[in-house]
This record gives sequence, C-alpha cells and structure tokens, in this order.
Amino acid sequence: MLEYSNFEKEFGPKDDIIISSYDQRGIKISDSSFIAGSVYDGKSTYRFDKFGNRVEWLEYSNKDTVTLRHTFKYNSKNQMIKHLIYNPNELVGAVEYILDAKGHVLSRISSKTDGKVEYQYSYVYDNKGNAISEHYKNPDMKREYILKMKYDKFGNTVLEEEFDEKGVLNEKRLISYNYDKYNNWIDKFITRITFYDKSSFEMYEMEYRVITYY
Repeated sequence: MLEYSNFEKEFGPKDDIIISSYDQRGIKISDSSFIAGSVYDGKSTYRFDKFGNRVEWLEYSNKDTVTLRHTFKYNSKNQMIKHLIYNPNELVGAVEYILDAKGHVLSRISSKTDGKVEYQYSYVYDNKGNAISEHYKNPDMKREYILKMKYDKFGNTVLEEEFDEKGVLNEKRLISYNYDKYNNWIDKFITRITFYDKSSFEMYEMEYRVITYY
C-alpha cells in the first residue's frame, strides 16, 4: 500500500493522507503524514534486523525532529517480547509481552519507568488461535473490563461483548459481512448496542473494500 487517505465527508477533498515507502525486500520503512490533503504533519521511519523484525521506530514532528523513539526486543523464535519507549533519549515506558508455547500473547503489560503498571491486557484463545477473551485493567484510571469474542468459519469476528469488572454486560457489537467468491469480505457492518443507557442501538461502522486478484 502506497497511500492511505481519510475523507471527512463521503465526497470532497482528502482530509488525512499517509504515504508509505518500502525497501527492496518489500518491507515498509517510512510513513509520511499530511493533513488537510497536503500540509506535512511529520513522519515515522522503521528499521529492521536481518530476520525482518522491526527493531526501531522513530516518530518525527512536522519540523522533522524526533519526538519519540521506540525499540523492540525479540526472543530466539523472533517473537517480540518487549517494546521500549523513549522521549526521545530518556526512557518513558515499556510494554512487555508474555507468550505461550505457540507464540500467542497471553499478557501485554505497560509499565512506567518506576516499574508501576500503567495498564495490562490478558488473553484467552480457542484451538484455532482466535482470541476469545480480553481482560483489561488500568489501575490509574480505575478502569477494568472483559471483552468476549466469537468468530465465523472464516475467522472474522462476528460478536464482541464487553463486561465490567462485576460481570455486567455494558456493550455488545454485532458484526456482519458480505463475502466475494474467494471468501474474502468486501462489506462489513457493525451495530453497537449499549446497555448502560437503556439499550441504545446504532449502526456504529460500515466498511467497504475492493480487492483485486492477480
């Protein structure tokens, strides 16, 4: 993908644009951002090791000065186990990944420089490798929820249910698809039902895509 464009309205000028570039291996090495269609808003550059693992990510302002630096560490199986964040040279946070034997992420823990946990995600998987439960905790914001997911035969999510820490259902998202003859979805519809405001229904999101085969 060379360019991603976001439109504020269905018809009219582009609102946000991201232009990407790649190396000879086809690995993305940079993203340049533009707002209002043409105003430069900064960029990100990426560096990879010989195995194709991303080891560094630099974020730049619209004046091309580095604002954030990310580094990544991997285990012997080339699975990411740690994400370090600098501002741009001082460590400001870290994200640790705890994996199972199959490489699935069991926990994703974000910590501050003093070691205090900022937030944590924990996951449960089915025998197909689909995440069927996500448990989120944020001690600072006193926020906690459990998200349960179901999938169709193609591995696409068809149901998401969000429960609070007491097990009360707060929100449900129903997801449906239209597929092409190759079983790739081309239309996606998400309906959100919120129970904390007396069962409010709304069409939350619609996404369409065109796939070219060659």
